Amino acid sequence: MSWSVNTEDWLEAIAGKKILWNTARFDGFGTDTRKDLKGKLFIALKGDSFDAHDFLDKAVDAGASGILTHRKPSKEELGAWQKVNPNLSVIGVDDTLVALQNLSTFWRKQCGFGVIGITGSNGKTTTKEFLRQILKTKYKTYCSEGSLNNHWGVPFTLLNADADSEWVICEMGMNHPGEIAKLCEIAEPNIVCVTFVGRGHLEGMGSIQKVALEKSQIYEASPNAKKLYNLDNNFTKQMKEKYFQTGDICFGEEAEEIQMECLSSSFSEMKVKGHIQGVSFEKELPIYGAHNITNLMAASGLSLLAGMSSEEVVASLHLVKMAWGRNQVEKIADWTVVFDAYNANPDSMDAFLKNAAEQKIDGKKHLILGEMLELGAEAPQMHKELGETVRRLNFDSANFFGLSFKHFKEGLDSSERLKSSVISDTYEESLALKIKNMLKPNDAVFIKGSRGVHLERFLEVLRTSS
Repeated sequence: MSWSVNTEDWLEAIAGKKILWNTARFDGFGTDTRKDLKGKLFIALKGDSFDAHDFLDKAVDAGASGILTHRKPSKEELGAWQKVNPNLSVIGVDDTLVALQNLSTFWRKQCGFGVIGITGSNGKTTTKEFLRQILKTKYKTYCSEGSLNNHWGVPFTLLNADADSEWVICEMGMNHPGEIAKLCEIAEPNIVCVTFVGRGHLEGMGSIQKVALEKSQIYEASPNAKKLYNLDNNFTKQMKEKYFQTGDICFGEEAEEIQMECLSSSFSEMKVKGHIQGVSFEKELPIYGAHNITNLMAASGLSLLAGMSSEEVVASLHLVKMAWGRNQVEKIADWTVVFDAYNANPDSMDAFLKNAAEQKIDGKKHLILGEMLELGAEAPQMHKELGETVRRLNFDSANFFGLSFKHFKEGLDSSERLKSSVISDTYEESLALKIKNMLKPNDAVFIKGSRGVHLERFLEVLRTSS
């Protein structure tokens, strides 16, 4: 059971006013009237393109026991709601988003569980998943499904954690300055890490230096937290020089505490050699993609800071597995498909292409790439460079969907390659079918793009009548 109360002390934390009061008992919370709200407090959030206050009637009809609103209901509305649920409570606040955030901080303090905060341009979700799989061998651990990492997602993660959780893992993402510090204020993490700083979110930040500065705020805003540093990335290495305190640890080629290397990699497994604070190992792990060594080291270091021994971490490494949309390997018909389309930026794309190029297969290799979003003014150049990178590698077709298709095509600049490729500004099923019809038995398909391109649609085309 996630957030649940039978007292009124949480009202003070959110500065809530009783508009209609019949019960202080709520079994969880909800924000979507399309889901079961029976016994729950419905929090009416306002987004950029919607306002849940327009659906308060539906929330009551869906069984909500309470309504949290920053729009004062009319007497007629209250009367109609009470006819549906005579025991309904309605609480007014100045801003439901602020109330949600304050409520999650209240729950975090009341339960007393530890919080681990993870940020980075790449690797947040994979590190979170690896960490959860390791930590749960010793502690009751909770993290969100998917990637709930913003000013809504972090509060949702905290509120969805059971009261008896020992560790809660929070991803912390950002698009604009000030977001990381705010998320740390909400979650009050005990352990923090920046996995990697790269060329993501340039549209909102302007430069990679500003991305690094914003990411570093997870350390700045958490002075009493234990800290983990990546010494293989110049930006995070500089953060270590500024923020390191006794008890913090590092990972990477130059780190004494945690080092790992990929000895070999295939679609089904990776052979990893390394040591974790003096404990050496060599293991075959069920993960794809040599770049996941960084995420594996990060998860191992965070596990140590959470209280696990080196021996316990090493013994748990075989449990790690990939999350949805991140280097998933699937066999469809006679094809091997690698699907990594939850997120994309120039650095993660480079790693993806390198891993794909190194795979040995009997058939041909086909790329299905999507737009790398949130690059701002850098988008044309970054997509041209993407095309140039693909041109240098051994792919038999290079297909692309997105508004930067002309720049990708300019970088690809290969008439032979273009003859067997589909390059378009938008995804269309007819184009997807054209690509599918080019595939032969034993071919491999490598799919990557930003989440907003929805390349899982191509995955479904491959699965259909295959």
